Amino acid sequence: AMELYQCKLMVLHAASKIDNGDDFKSEVSMAKHFVANSLNRIIDRAIQVHGALGYSTDTPLAHMYQHARWSRFADGADEIHQMRIAQRTIAAFKDHGSTSTATGNLPI
Repeated sequence: AMELYQCKLMVLHAASKIDNGDDFKSEVSMAKHFVANSLNRIIDRAIQVHGALGYSTDTPLAHMYQHARWSRFADGADEIHQMRIAQRTIAAFKDHGSTSTATGNLPI
């Protein structure tokens, strides 16, 4: 439940930045990477809990896992998103002396 909640908050934060006309590229890359990887972990745990039955085609989990794996490269591989996030974070630090603009600009 916690991982799903984290995914939801990341997507909502990125959507809010898009709606407000703010720069959203880092948030979208972070959300795509995090959500796709979370999906894989969540389904993998479900398969583990179900044992051999979870891996068989008798449950929807095997089909879900196939689609979950696809989500990690459908809109750019993990490494592409990681590279973009790193580039934006470094550029933000060079431009502003802080990484806050590249990491959500959240008040802490």
